Amino acid sequence: MKSKIILLIFTISLCNAVAQDWTQLADIPGVGRYWSAAFTINNKIYTGTGVTDFSGDATQDMWEYDPTSDTWAQVADYPAGVREGADGFGDGNRGFLAFGTSFIQFTNNVYEYLPASNIWEAKASCPASFAYSHGFSIDGNYYIGPENGNNKMHAYDFDSDSWSEVAPFPGQDRRAQVAFAANGKGYIGLGMFVFGGVLGDFFAYDPIADSWQEIASLTPKSDQSSATSINNEGYVFNVGQNGKSIYKYNETLDEWEFLSSHPGDRIANGTFIGLNGAGYLVFGSRTISGGNISSQQT
Repeated sequence: MKSKIILLIFTISLCNAVAQDWTQLADIPGVGRYWSAAFTINNKIYTGTGVTDFSGDATQDMWEYDPTSDTWAQVADYPAGVREGADGFGDGNRGFLAFGTSFIQFTNNVYEYLPASNIWEAKASCPASFAYSHGFSIDGNYYIGPENGNNKMHAYDFDSDSWSEVAPFPGQDRRAQVAFAANGKGYIGLGMFVFGGVLGDFFAYDPIADSWQEIASLTPKSDQSSATSINNEGYVFNVGQNGKSIYKYNETLDEWEFLSSHPGDRIANGTFIGLNGAGYLVFGSRTISGGNISSQQT
């Protein structure tokens, strides 16, 4: 029987008022999974990789979504092999997928997807390896960190295909953090300290000043949430304490605004990605009575 997973959309109106509705769109033909990755190119979403369940197999298949026709098509597999906990990034014109793990060992591979030829092109590897971590992109640069055990931050320049270090992350090192970019700044927060507990603090990075500033924390704390930018503002799909709520960061007030709750089951370790004024939640681990399953709703 073909597995299916529902794609949900969170819409933001052009006047910047928030529509409090979620809309079900076309099912993804691929198998349900979580710890997947995604990026956008030319008004389409590309998503894939991830693991089928806690004791299941990592995947490498990739899918393209066209919101105009509400249709999915399979594209070339990720060439580095099966991955879970990878990260997708880009600027809307170029899309990359990097990092992740096939079992235990974290990786530092980076590939760019070229939709015109449906091929992946290997790029410069990062000096550090990551999995279950997320970065942000600003003005043709991608920022990822901190590393497990230290606070180093690494920046990737799309055009020069090169890596450099920037100002270290000022908070506790972590993994499973969320990240987004908004109004020229990058934001990292939540996650889990590898040898400690779940975190709720947030920090903003200014690439011009190469400096960090702590901002308002988000509660509940979480290491299974996801985040994205929509209309140059930051949104977190927070699943902490069995929640399933959307929060928007208000930079002027330095506070988090609750917007909406997911109408269905809690979706943890999903992928949340913005495109053309909307946020799309794909894949994830669905909480049901008696436990969790990889999303296969119809």
